[in-house]
Amino acid sequence: MKKLGVFLVYSLCLISCSTIIPIFTKKKLASQSFSSLATSADHYFWKHFHEGNYDSIPQILHLLKAAYIENPNNATLAAHIGFTHAWALSERIRLPKPSANVIDHATLANKYFKEAMQLDPSDIRLKGFHGDFLMSEGSIDQDQKKIVKGYLETKKVARQWPEWGDFTLSYPLSLSNKTDKRFQESIDLMWHNADACACEKVDREHLDWKKYYPLLNTDLTEKNRRACWNTWIAPHNLEGFFIHFGDILIKSGDLKKGLMMYQNAKSVPEYESYPYKEVVELRIKNAQENLQRFNQAIEISNGNSNNVLMINSKISCMGCHQKTKYIAPDTSRSYVAPHLKR
Repeated sequence: MKKLGVFLVYSLCLISCSTIIPIFTKKKLASQSFSSLATSADHYFWKHFHEGNYDSIPQILHLLKAAYIENPNNATLAAHIGFTHAWALSERIRLPKPSANVIDHATLANKYFKEAMQLDPSDIRLKGFHGDFLMSEGSIDQDQKKIVKGYLETKKVARQWPEWGDFTLSYPLSLSNKTDKRFQESIDLMWHNADACACEKVDREHLDWKKYYPLLNTDLTEKNRRACWNTWIAPHNLEGFFIHFGDILIKSGDLKKGLMMYQNAKSVPEYESYPYKEVVELRIKNAQENLQRFNQAIEISNGNSNNVLMINSKISCMGCHQKTKYIAPDTSRSYVAPHLKR
């Protein structure tokens, strides 16, 4: 009889829990409403991100997270917290001295990108960034399962939107040993990315990107325009694209094509205002030496961005995103990065 009583109590607990738990597990409903704090925090993020103020990252995170506490269903805030942690990790070479604590940024970038993509599953960029930083976290943890999961997630995004996703996957894969098939995939993705943006198969031997500038005067899709050309969000997107492309070709041992990509970076109309022209010039000057340097294990403490791949340098993010002078966004449009229109 005592055992029956215990069983009945246990059963009632199960029934009660099954009724109560769903109340606490309702799906979060996305909201793009912004409090005044969220508005000022997001402006602060864009201003200091576009100015390349790495030292401002702690304050950026403080403001964005304070705003996130008020607006926990806002995908944009979650995404921008993720971007800031990603920036902190990616350009760690800027730190006055190395810190093991920097690895936490991989986990936090992963967390906030996941939160953002769950709130706004229509923005596939978030899935791509989440996949990248899942790979990054997996590499730190030496967890192959995480690495593979992140790779497959980003690979799926690359298939859906090659103009954006190919670069996003190529970037982390460029860290692979040049004899690894993943490194060759990094190069193949960049050629495929160029083809997608040019709307044709580009010349592999004598690529001259100036040929494709007239495309800007045509009715490009917003997907193509945003991913392939310089925009307010990424004012030097093309220069960064060709630096990375040149770097991995140099790492592969292809001096001629690597130099060809650096020259394409110089041909971009906005190059004259590029804050990292010296980086491009030094890569051209030191290309022969970088055939070996780009294949060596890096020593972050030396702080030299000219001897390492773009992804490991101080321009890992700023190579595309830093403005020579910060210009506020057009007030006739949303101050946050507009969502991808399909």
